[in-house]
This record gives sequence, C-alpha cells and structure tokens, in this order.
Amino acid sequence: MKKLNLQDLVEVPENVVIAAASFIPEDEESGLRTVLKVAEEYRAANMTPIFILDRRNMDILCTAKETFGKKLN
Repeated sequence: MKKLNLQDLVEVPENVVIAAASFIPEDEESGLRTVLKVAEEYRAANMTPIFILDRRNMDILCTAKETFGKKLN
C-alpha cells in the first residue's frame, strides 16, 4: 500500500458518500458501499465513522474518529 500524504486527504460527509453510492447499480461492486458497510460496523462498536478521500489516488477510506491518526499496538 502506498504511503498516505496528509495534504492529499480530505474528510467527506457521509451524506455525500451515500448520495454517490445511490447512483451505482445494485448489481455492481462498489467501494462506496463497502465503506458504508464498514461505517455500520464502527457504529455497532460505539465508534464514530469518518470518511476520508485520498485526492491523489481517489481512494475513499472509512476509519473511526476515535482512532484516526493514533498509533495502535
């Protein structure tokens, strides 16, 4: 995996991710739907999901606000 550059990252509101996913046909694989499922798993663990767009690679990531940017063991 390529190293992320923080200047290339921007937080995207969840409603934007949901709206974008709604334009993709249900029978197609979608990274947007995948990150939305991950967000539900974070919620189930009582964590706050946040969506991060890597503008350089146009990748979207979902992470937890409580752990983002922290070094975990």
